[in-house]
Amino acid sequence: MPGCYRLGWRHGLVEEVSEARDVGVNSIVLFPKVPDALKTSTGDEAYNENGLVPRTIRLLKDKYPDLIIYTDVALDPILLMGMMASSEKMVRHTCHDLF
Repeated sequence: MPGCYRLGWRHGLVEEVSEARDVGVNSIVLFPKVPDALKTSTGDEAYNENGLVPRTIRLLKDKYPDLIIYTDVALDPILLMGMMASSEKMVRHTCHDLF
């Protein structure tokens, strides 16, 4: 997408959020790029308390407690086969577990 780019949780993200806050932006959306080595057929990384997204949220909330953070909950960043190959089966499975 034009104007969108990746920032590392250690390099660039905090600075970008700081600049955004300076001009009045106080909410962000995180779209993770999980390393391929952490992807599994069951999306185990989604439950990792020290995974990329939880770690990034903690980093930003420690620095900016009032920052509003939205996260991408799609499973494709953590699944070996991506979202399209498994979405129908996983949604049915998840809904069954919830209800």
